Amino acid sequence: MTGDGWLRAADRALELATGHIKVIRAVTPTNAERELADLERAFRAGSPRMPRWSYEPAPVPVELCRALVRKGHETTVFASSFSHYRLREEHIDSLLRLSRTEVRDDVRFIWLRGYPYASNDWRRIVKN
Repeated sequence: MTGDGWLRAADRALELATGHIKVIRAVTPTNAERELADLERAFRAGSPRMPRWSYEPAPVPVELCRALVRKGHETTVFASSFSHYRLREEHIDSLLRLSRTEVRDDVRFIWLRGYPYASNDWRRIVKN
């Protein structure tokens, strides 16, 4: 295998591995440390409870969207505008707006206003 061939093969292997790392991130609770501490406190207080894990949604691979666009499909991604990872609104700058549309690399994104939540109440239903 030539140097260029090896480099292309290694680059492709890293690209494939990156896809799996995204999946691992999507199934790791974003509130793991805090929730484990809360569970331990509840247990020590004599009132154990079920865990309340929070997860980031699995991201839609941008490569998939771009490939669909190249094949002639119109591609739209609907996503929450509130990031529970950063704990802030990411895409909608006005309190009066419920959504925002933007186009990146010929892929249309529709950001829907999301709401912060700390437990499994109505805000979580609205977010999802």
